[in-house]
Amino acid sequence: MISSMLLNNDDINNFYKNSSNWSSCGGYVLSNLIAKYSLASDLYYVTECAYTFLKDNNLIDNTGRVLRGSKRRKKSEISWEHAIPSCVIRDYLLNNMSSISKSDIENVLSLSDYVVAVCKEDNCILNENGYMASMPGDWKLFEDSWSARYTESGIKILDFTIPMYGVVCR
Repeated sequence: MISSMLLNNDDINNFYKNSSNWSSCGGYVLSNLIAKYSLASDLYYVTECAYTFLKDNNLIDNTGRVLRGSKRRKKSEISWEHAIPSCVIRDYLLNNMSSISKSDIENVLSLSDYVVAVCKEDNCILNENGYMASMPGDWKLFEDSWSARYTESGIKILDFTIPMYGVVCR
C-alpha cells in the first residue's frame, strides 16, 4: 500500500516537491503508515529494563506473548519504539522519490521493520542523547545497524524477541 501510494500518485510527488510544510501535513500520514507497518510485526525486540518490567508486572502471558495495545500496558512504564524512527524512513523515501522503485520501497520498509519495547528510563536516555526521532549523525540506512541509536546510548537490547498479539494501536 505504501509503495503504491508513493509510486502512483503524481499529486503526492508534486506536493512534496513544492511544499515547505510537507512534514506537517502529508508527511504525518506517511509517517503513520510506516509506523503501523512496523507495529504490525508479530515479534518485538525488548530492552533489558523493559523485559524486567514486563515480567515483574505479569504482562507476559503464560505462552510468552504480550498483548499489544493493552490498557494495562498503557498505564505501565513501557512504550513500543520504532528502532529506526518513522520520520527517518519517511524522509528517506520522500527524498528519493524521483528514482525509487517498488522493490526499493519494500527493501526500505523491511529494514525499518523493527520495534523495541523500552522502559521510561530507556526513553529518557534516548531523549538525552538526541535520538528520540533520529539516528546517529553518521548512520546510513543500508550500511549500519537498525539498533545504532540504542548502542550509541548504552541501552542493551536483548538477543531475543517477544511474540505480540492483539490490535495494532498508534
